[in-house]
Amino acid sequence: MLRRCSISLTCALWLIGAQAKLTERRTKWDEIATSACSHELATYPWKSSEGRHDVLCKYDIALGSWVLCSTEYYITEANGRDKNMVFQWIESLCAAKWDSDNPVNLDAVLSAAESNVGMMPNKGQKIDHIVRANEDNIKLWVIALFGPVDNLDKSTLFAVLINGYWLAVLLTAAISKFFRALFRSTQPRKSGIAWIKGHITLPPLVQRHAAHFGRSVFVGLIPTRLETLVIAGYICLHVTVMCVEYHFDPLSLVSSLKIQHLLFTADRAGILAFAHLPFLVLSGGRNQLITKITGIKLKTMIGFHKWAGRFMFVDVLIHALGYYLHSLEEHYLKYAWDSPVWQSGRAGVCACGILIFFSFYFFRRRFYELFLFLHYLMAVIFIYECWRHCGNVGWMEWIYVSIGIWVLEFVLRARRIIKFGFPRATIELSGDEFIKITVPKLNSEWQSKPGQYVYLYFLRATIFWQSHPFSILHTTSDPSSQNLTFVITAKNGVTKKLRDMVKDAGTETIRIALEGPFGSSLPLWDYDSVLLLGGGTGIASMISASMLSLQVDKTRKPIWKVVWSLKSKDLLTLYGREISELIEKGIDVQVFLTSQTKEVSFTEIEMTEQSKTNDKLLLNDYRIPVAGYKRPDINSMIEEFMRLDGSLLVIGCGPPAFVDSIRSLTCEKIIENPLKVVDYKEDYQTW
Repeated sequence: MLRRCSISLTCALWLIGAQAKLTERRTKWDEIATSACSHELATYPWKSSEGRHDVLCKYDIALGSWVLCSTEYYITEANGRDKNMVFQWIESLCAAKWDSDNPVNLDAVLSAAESNVGMMPNKGQKIDHIVRANEDNIKLWVIALFGPVDNLDKSTLFAVLINGYWLAVLLTAAISKFFRALFRSTQPRKSGIAWIKGHITLPPLVQRHAAHFGRSVFVGLIPTRLETLVIAGYICLHVTVMCVEYHFDPLSLVSSLKIQHLLFTADRAGILAFAHLPFLVLSGGRNQLITKITGIKLKTMIGFHKWAGRFMFVDVLIHALGYYLHSLEEHYLKYAWDSPVWQSGRAGVCACGILIFFSFYFFRRRFYELFLFLHYLMAVIFIYECWRHCGNVGWMEWIYVSIGIWVLEFVLRARRIIKFGFPRATIELSGDEFIKITVPKLNSEWQSKPGQYVYLYFLRATIFWQSHPFSILHTTSDPSSQNLTFVITAKNGVTKKLRDMVKDAGTETIRIALEGPFGSSLPLWDYDSVLLLGGGTGIASMISASMLSLQVDKTRKPIWKVVWSLKSKDLLTLYGREISELIEKGIDVQVFLTSQTKEVSFTEIEMTEQSKTNDKLLLNDYRIPVAGYKRPDINSMIEEFMRLDGSLLVIGCGPPAFVDSIRSLTCEKIIENPLKVVDYKEDYQTW
């Protein structure tokens, strides 16, 4: 499957590249030399009645001096080889002023000029013979003309550099993933590696990573220190390329320094904004192929997506404001305001602003589906307006690649959905909070692994266009099982509508579409011991992994322990059969009920003593031993496993605070025990 996807991606990008014409280099020395000589020679007092703008084309002496100056500078100073490039540029400038019936032979003009060069006359005298332009002045004109076009080329180069940075990040992650998989079971026990894990790759920048921080509108997630380094590297690179390699004309021969600063900065920001599009489309998708190749989780990619998007918006604002101020300085605003370029520019800025504004967590948390719809809609509008804005200017390769990535992802996702089929799923309610969804597999070739998740679409008129990620629960150790199970918490949006749908009857069937699986499987069998710590509905992948472990040869099976902390017996009801089977088959499972006391609960919960609705979910009696009626002592459990011989894998999934505590404690243990191989995996998605 991965090979087929790689081939599809390669072919698609090749086709896109074949259609996309790369932006031409703007620094053309034949044009610079010709223009510099033109500006200089146009100031000379020629013995001609022609005006300043016509004299170089219509007065033979001036034309000869211009051709001589342009070719000499182009060949000697700019190392040009083909003087015809200069001739073509002069012809394009003078074509409208020449008699079309009597074409001018510039080669003959140059030969005549070279053999008839005279001295510059005294000041105040008219020039009536071929002269050489002042070399020092020509160089000053070259500096003035070189700056704007060089800025465009440098900006294009820096745009490639920005994308190269993200490509290097993905490539580094892919190489790291390859070597981790290759040497995971034989990791070297070196204190340096433990220091990197405990201080850089695993811990958050500050205290928390999964839990949101901030207040009101300004709420977000704190990246890990490794993610912070990647983001900081990008920010430093972006700020650097916005601040360096500008060649201003200190004499202001063509325009003032203020105008140059406005124009150069606006052009660079606009080109960099364009260059962000491919990575934004790539990082904003579901990226199963990227995850497989690099091992980077969707949550991390979304974090990169957010930061790249923010800086792209800053670039857009700088570009728009720069040209607005430039139009005021040059007094052309009223002429440009209603032009197609400015209309598309304003529409693009508005679309990008709406996209960024509704991406704040305040809106995403309360109106997620509206946010998602607006995000896609504004992204489409923004790319379309970019197309209109620069369709005849250049840099369209960034648009072509972005559209290509988007279309390719859509095709691959649609293929997955169609391949799985559209079965009827059974939806059951447990208590007032939890929903169990059972989906029959119509395609026996479809496989998933513990730690992976899918997106479910519920094909009802009011919600069919919405999809949400759910972890897959493997409910049996039998690999031939033809059902997929999902246990979800009813909150707002789709899950609330599902709960309302089945609230009265307790069960309902609905046709669904399924997209996936996404995410990477957990590397369970490469360690000597595995500690799985789940909280609430975060137990799904833990149970799935434990079910899978029952199929593994005992000689290869690591020491295994599952710890589950939960509040509701309704949730325990849903997992009763699976937990009971694991315990019966020798898996160490410890259940902690945190919302009840020993007086009102039994050491073994009678799973049949539930409501009538729950009776429909359970046909047998499952007796589950409860390890405690409090929160588990995670620190002691990790410490217990640290004392075991061999390597250790700690897996955490559950509420944000629960996951953050596991991550922090694991980092502490890694630092305290530098010679023991310890890894941490987080089966948790949020953005």
